[in-house]
Amino acid sequence: MRLAAAIAFGLIVTLAAQAQPQSYRALGTEPFWSLTIDNNKMRYQPADGRPVTVATPRVHTSAAGDRYQTRVMTVSITHLRCSDGMSDRVYPDTVAIRMGKLVRKGCGGNPIGAAAATLLEGEWNIEAIDGRPPAARSNPYIAFRGARLSGNTGCNRFSGGFGFAQGRVQAGALATTRRACVGNGVAAQERRLLTLLSRKLSVSRNPASKLVLTAPDGGGLVLAPR
Repeated sequence: MRLAAAIAFGLIVTLAAQAQPQSYRALGTEPFWSLTIDNNKMRYQPADGRPVTVATPRVHTSAAGDRYQTRVMTVSITHLRCSDGMSDRVYPDTVAIRMGKLVRKGCGGNPIGAAAATLLEGEWNIEAIDGRPPAARSNPYIAFRGARLSGNTGCNRFSGGFGFAQGRVQAGALATTRRACVGNGVAAQERRLLTLLSRKLSVSRNPASKLVLTAPDGGGLVLAPR
């Protein structure tokens, strides 16, 4: 009896764990945005605005997909393959978000195939900008995670989306903090870094296994793993 009860209890626990939905992620470009849905909340994050967070409602599921509806935000997930339009990634779902008159469309789910990961994935110290070391003690860095990038110019933090296709990377609109950059050349460094990220940069590795992002004008960045 004890063994049967233990087996039954273990089965209940396993089924309950399987019933818990995993975190779901979606993204869009032009303009860039991201969406996360977990057990408790749905969070919409635009590239250059305030996030919108609501409690996750009961999902309405059909053969075509899923629908999450609240007074503030409605998310429709259709099981149709989707390309983000700026990279080689393909996603299993097409996603639409509606908030009042605002409508955003993009892709959702985990990218199809392990090849979705790129050379860029990870955190990198910026060792050179246009062939010169960064301003002393400014310690700029950049991180690439999925279709998002973030980092620090040596003065202000920045974040946003990026595209990677045909060996070239280009950031979308970047949100930055507003700290004043005074002295030591950090203001000029920040301007140049953000300008470079807005361009299409070819991606390669040098003999020292560092990442080299080269702009059309010959300038660029050298990155080393953090």
